[in-house]
Amino acid sequence: HWLATTDAELTFIGDTQSHNPLAKRDAQFTKVTYCSQRVHIICSGVCTVYQGSPKCLNAPNTNCLAATTNVGFCDPAGSAH
Repeated sequence: HWLATTDAELTFIGDTQSHNPLAKRDAQFTKVTYCSQRVHIICSGVCTVYQGSPKCLNAPNTNCLAATTNVGFCDPAGSAH
């Protein structure tokens, strides 16, 4: 698992302490990791890890992104596309 060996600075947001054991079975529950740097195929730099329901995330300076489900992108007004 890349989290065990990364030198990235990680911040966890969203439902990080879910008490609902069925949350991960929800089709819309997702984990999104977005980072400021990409070195070859590895995300690095300053990274944020979000898990939870769909929402628009403020992700400036993102150069590497991974998600466990399909994701959309929001415009500056916060509207999903």
